[in-house]
Amino acid sequence: MPGTLRLDEPGGSLHCVLLAPAPDWVAIDLASGALVRSSIAATGAIGALSGGPLTAVALAVGPERDEWDPSRPEAILVSGAAQGASPSKRSVRKLLSQVAKAGEDRDVLGTVGPSLAFADLEGTRPSLAVLSPEAGRVWLVGEDPLTAHFHLGSRAYAMRVAEGAAGWLETGQVPTAAGRASSGGRTSRGGRTSRRDARGSLGPGVEVSVRVLLVVGLDRPFEGQVRKTVLGLVPAA
Repeated sequence: MPGTLRLDEPGGSLHCVLLAPAPDWVAIDLASGALVRSSIAATGAIGALSGGPLTAVALAVGPERDEWDPSRPEAILVSGAAQGASPSKRSVRKLLSQVAKAGEDRDVLGTVGPSLAFADLEGTRPSLAVLSPEAGRVWLVGEDPLTAHFHLGSRAYAMRVAEGAAGWLETGQVPTAAGRASSGGRTSRGGRTSRRDARGSLGPGVEVSVRVLLVVGLDRPFEGQVRKTVLGLVPAA
């Protein structure tokens, strides 16, 4: 069940599905429902963690524990990864529904604001959350950085999209479609875009064309702050 301890002892292995790609990957442990993520100290991207949303991966836990980081208490030191056995869609859907947050949540990752002070982090609260935006809709604005706009209940949020998640959008692994322009009018394009169109259309007037869950996490510390960032988007159905 989500929230239970994961079996991440050095030398062990975890069977997971991928929720956010490298370089800031996030996965969910199928046995416990716990979220795991990359360590800042990790060097290089592990190939098996660069697949698409919900790719099954088997993670080999490193022989040593990583240095404690209060900004990402779920981090593990991975010594290797390989393609895993794909679980049933029903089991993955059930697991995601158990960890996803929706509705009138008062905050995301402990605060209402866009970032937290690194000095205030004690490693006792999660650095990751799976969010279920209203109607599964996410509005994508800008290019560098790409920003995701969405609603949780009555609250509106805007968060930067990480490099890996933007790559999923650019390559069509999470499909997008033209929507309302940033001025509030309609764009001349409508309906579902092809992968080629999606790659060139990230910017004002673009939204995901499938219902998605957002994987939000604390980014790397910068000037004493850790920003909330969209690390991954995964189909909700």
